[in-house]
Amino acid sequence: MPPKPVPKDRVSLKGGDWFPHVFSKVAPLEWWNYCNSASDLQPNDFPDGISYKSALNTGSRSPVFSFSFFRPKPGSHLKLIGLLERYRGAAYWSKVDANISAYKRKPTFQGIIAITSEEVRQQLEKEDTELLTPDSDFIRRCVEDIPALCAYIEKEFGLEGVAPTDFSEKWLTAEGLAYSRGEFEDFHDRGTHVPYLARDPDRYAKDFKPTSEADLELHICVSLPSVETPGPNCSEIRPATGVSQCPLLLGFPMPWDDGTYQAEQIPDLLAELRIVQDYAEDLALLRALDNFIRVANWANKLNLGIFLSGQ
Repeated sequence: MPPKPVPKDRVSLKGGDWFPHVFSKVAPLEWWNYCNSASDLQPNDFPDGISYKSALNTGSRSPVFSFSFFRPKPGSHLKLIGLLERYRGAAYWSKVDANISAYKRKPTFQGIIAITSEEVRQQLEKEDTELLTPDSDFIRRCVEDIPALCAYIEKEFGLEGVAPTDFSEKWLTAEGLAYSRGEFEDFHDRGTHVPYLARDPDRYAKDFKPTSEADLELHICVSLPSVETPGPNCSEIRPATGVSQCPLLLGFPMPWDDGTYQAEQIPDLLAELRIVQDYAEDLALLRALDNFIRVANWANKLNLGIFLSGQ
């Protein structure tokens, strides 16, 4: 799915245009979509069916802005959620998964609860009817509220006067990924394992306590760089070329398991990652490799091992 340019002319912004205009200042938007109602949502506007269905659920009651930041700074998502919680406008805005949408007011019941009485059940059903039933007047008020909401977010992030940024597909090449952020710059990116750099990764794995003053938690998640899809329209998954030559990568933990690499193994780990990177063509594999190389480079610089926390 090719990236969409974000609206840049501030004077001509209307309604939902404000979301991508402001949010792209926080970090480039790898993909984004805005609709006033669920009836306007189209599957082709989303990177996958899960994202589409998630937007469809929230878009039934209000306008919905769906998006994905590209390698945002640590804390960006949490700060955004906090700002939405504190904002006081014509609606109660919240972020669920990759979607920002609105309620008429803050829900009384949030998350999964145990319904222990008929009275509670009736109260929950009443609230669902009130908050989730489509209301054209409420949708209109939400659209009118979007410029104020986005201006508030822009100000709190300190982004007034900053130009919005388009996402470039060049950032998904091996070279583009390498230059998209500084060599030792932390950021959020997806993956199956959260890395922690530790002097003694095995000891850290037992009690999750720092093992030296140099220990460092990173937000650059890493994934198993051992499989790839040969082409965009191919469902076949095969071992990534070069992995069979790499004993350390062959020992990468499964998504639900933890794993460790010792400090003395890091140079060899980097060499193995470079071998696989030389052959890689699959975009997801290239991104996983870039993340893993960044983490291993950081560990090598600090002479630390790596603990990988699984899901």
